[in-house]
Amino acid sequence: MRLSTSALIMRLIRNLVGKKKTYVIVVFLSVVYLIDAYTQVGLPSLLWGQDCVFKYIAFYALGNWMSEKEVGRGVELGNKARWAAIATAFLVIVFVLAFFNMTCGVLWFVTGTIGPMAVALYSILISRGNITSSITAFHGRISLIVLCVHGPMYRVISKILSVVFRSETDVVRSSIVIAVIISLITLAICAVSVCGD
Repeated sequence: MRLSTSALIMRLIRNLVGKKKTYVIVVFLSVVYLIDAYTQVGLPSLLWGQDCVFKYIAFYALGNWMSEKEVGRGVELGNKARWAAIATAFLVIVFVLAFFNMTCGVLWFVTGTIGPMAVALYSILISRGNITSSITAFHGRISLIVLCVHGPMYRVISKILSVVFRSETDVVRSSIVIAVIISLITLAICAVSVCGD
């Protein structure tokens, strides 16, 4: 809902003032959100939480900008090792910031920007037409289904694994290895449910 509202607002702004001024307005809206978050001024709460658009519109604008500049095409034609190193550096920065609980305020925007950019770069770097790209493309198509059902499935699968490992669910949730196993099981169940249709 919020992303679609961000898209609608961005299109309206673009139609009214043009492309270049749209990005200036988006930066302004994001700065308004940051000022509100730090000073606790208290933006008025809008219908259906539309005031959260200030928080998310910058990410939508970044995606539009990357699409307009054809960043993917530049990555495909450029030095793939260099782009892979950049994507890896982005992921390392995100993991370090998350490990030290530095993902609030401005750093929330940093991690929210460079994390998806790293994933996008890795996605572009995966060559088309091989088994890896077809698997990732399939999971991209079912990502909305995974988004919708992963919460309840996570709880059920973590409870089942806690019974299997004879431990508390908190212990199961704190293990990175088991978290990866739960993610793979969730993806597999979603993939099987889609393939059955």
